[in-house]
Amino acid sequence: MKKRERDAIRAVNKSADDYQDVYDGAMRILFDLVLVIAGVIAGFYLSAARTQAATTVSIPPRCEYVGPITEAAPEEPLVGINEMQVATMPDAQMVERVGEEPARWESLGRWKTTGYCPCRRCNGRNAGRTASGAPMIPGRTIAVGGLPFGTVIRINDSEYVVEDRGTPYGHIDVLYGDHRTASNHGIKYAEVFIKR
Repeated sequence: MKKRERDAIRAVNKSADDYQDVYDGAMRILFDLVLVIAGVIAGFYLSAARTQAATTVSIPPRCEYVGPITEAAPEEPLVGINEMQVATMPDAQMVERVGEEPARWESLGRWKTTGYCPCRRCNGRNAGRTASGAPMIPGRTIAVGGLPFGTVIRINDSEYVVEDRGTPYGHIDVLYGDHRTASNHGIKYAEVFIKR
């Protein structure tokens, strides 16, 4: 074979090898591009699914529904007093039950009072639950540190029961039915009496 023919064959083989290298490189780039696109689509799908799941369980900015709030149990009927007498009395709550000793109230001094509600914003992961396990009852339940559960407290002629924790001794958190009302309580100071 002549040198010119050998050079031509080599040039053809070299260009075929170059073409194969270019083809292999293009295929690698195309494969990588397909993987990137598949990853983006999978990431978008997972992100959308996570966002949708988060949307279904997200916490509203103000308050979260934690279930129905049970009402206070009705008090025992008064013994020895008929309904007509109770209706005409100025404050039926102040009537003592027959056979009971009169309540003795002892002042604990002037305490700080604030409000809270059953939502996650007020209670974190314990939303809707008291530390004592008692149901959260607005107008009855209070959170106080340092006093045993079941202790009856009087603030401004209203009686409350210690059923929750979360505040130090000397600070009472009064339970309200919703976050706005609890926030409206603000910070107040009042003389606190304990039932002995």
